[in-house]
Amino acid sequence: MTYARVVAAVGLLACAVFFGSQKSETSPCFAGPFLWSTHLEGIAFSGGELPLLRSMITPETEITVTRIDAFGDRGPRQNIAHVTGQPVPCSPQPSIRIAAGAVGRTVQLTNAFLPNSNSTYTDSGPLSLTFSAGSPISLTVLPPPTRQGAQCLLPELNVQVHYQAAVAK
Repeated sequence: MTYARVVAAVGLLACAVFFGSQKSETSPCFAGPFLWSTHLEGIAFSGGELPLLRSMITPETEITVTRIDAFGDRGPRQNIAHVTGQPVPCSPQPSIRIAAGAVGRTVQLTNAFLPNSNSTYTDSGPLSLTFSAGSPISLTVLPPPTRQGAQCLLPELNVQVHYQAAVAK
C-alpha cells in the first residue's frame, strides 16, 4: 500500500469514527482533501489505438473529485529529433480519463513544455465529479484519436487525483 493511500485511509478512518458517533439525519459532509496518485511509465502511441487502463480504485464511501493534475518529466513528445535539440510535442496529444460508468471526465494532456525544460504539467482546473461508494473508478490513457506521422512517446507521467470523501454528520 502506498504512503498516500495509508494517509488517506487513516484520515478517512478518523473522520468516520468521529462523525459515525454523531447521530444526525442530515446529508453527508465531506472530509479531505485526499490524493490518489499513480505513476505511468513507458507508453508509445501512433494514434488510433485502444485506450490503456492504467489504474483503478474502489472507494468505500462516496467521493467527489476536485482536480486532476499530471506531471511528465519528459513528455509527451514525438519520437523525432528536432534541429534545435528541443522536444517536439505530440499533436494531437494523448488524454487521461477518469470514469465510473457514465460519470467521468477526460483531460487532454498539454502539448506545451515548461520554460527551459522537457517537462509538461497539465491541470484540469476545479472539478466536481461525484462517484458512488463501491463503484470502481478507472484512470485510462487515451491515445491520440488519429494516426500521426511520428510516434507519440509518454516516457513517464505522474497523475494525481484530488478528492474529498463523504462522511455522515
